[in-house]
Amino acid sequence: MKSPRVSFRCALMGAGAVLSMGGCRSLAPEAANGRVTPSPLGVFVRSWLLCGPIPCPAGDTVEAGRRAGHDRDWLADVGGEKGIRPVAGATLDCAGVPLVWKRYESAADRLDFLSALSGAEPLAEAVVYAWSLIDCETDCEAWLALGSDDTVKAFVNGECVHDRFVFRGVGTDQDIVPVRLREGRNTLLLKVVNGTGGWAAVCRVLTFEQLLSRLRQDALGAELVTTPVFVGEAFPTFSPDVPPWLGGVLGTPEIRARFYDADYNEVAKAARPGRYGAVVEVVPPAGTGPPRIETATLFRQRGEVRWRHVTWETFAAELPR
Repeated sequence: MKSPRVSFRCALMGAGAVLSMGGCRSLAPEAANGRVTPSPLGVFVRSWLLCGPIPCPAGDTVEAGRRAGHDRDWLADVGGEKGIRPVAGATLDCAGVPLVWKRYESAADRLDFLSALSGAEPLAEAVVYAWSLIDCETDCEAWLALGSDDTVKAFVNGECVHDRFVFRGVGTDQDIVPVRLREGRNTLLLKVVNGTGGWAAVCRVLTFEQLLSRLRQDALGAELVTTPVFVGEAFPTFSPDVPPWLGGVLGTPEIRARFYDADYNEVAKAARPGRYGAVVEVVPPAGTGPPRIETATLFRQRGEVRWRHVTWETFAAELPR
């Protein structure tokens, strides 16, 4: 058994809409005293209209309640998730809970619902809607890049472009999906269900060139993969931890490694078992970024270990520094 390779390092809501059991009905809207600021392509969306929290329905299990909250269109009688075009101050009654679409300007790229909905209940096992606008200079294909804590649905111009029932911590660009934008303003609606703990979303829309730049940045900063515990005199090789197709699109960096023994003498081969070090220079393709230096500790075994046939025993040993 070989040693493992490891890494280092919509229409305006009107009054009078009636709701079926468990959905929403529109009440008299207040004066629209604020609108979202449209976001250009490539910029994280920070200007939102929020509606929530809406309690998840009771279910036979916690997951069943979350699933019901994720699947139900809570806006069905006021335009629906695909047709809603809210205004700040418009009020709703959702499953007996009075709510209002409120404008919220996020101070950071990440939209923190716990802060935005502070003072409201519940903040666990609940649903929130976040609506905004994306500006585009021409009809084009683009990429919606978003992250969420927890489950998420995304609608662009009334089309559900992303539906993911997942429980996770939020991260930038966790999901990237293709979307079709039109010239002018495009509507964006996120629906995020919180289980427990953190509750957030982060979102931007990227052109192909912006997506390529983002992938290039990831590739340039990718960790190096190697086999740190090896057998024989030949040192292991290093490679960036990116999919092969990405290297084909962006180009493969040049890897220059220098090796040192335990006494810090530069060596060309591992002449004897023991500890070695490597200083690795990663040189990106011309014009794509500056080189960087990585270091790694390596260890040459005395011989190949037949892991499947070893009788494991407890023993005391002193590890090298």
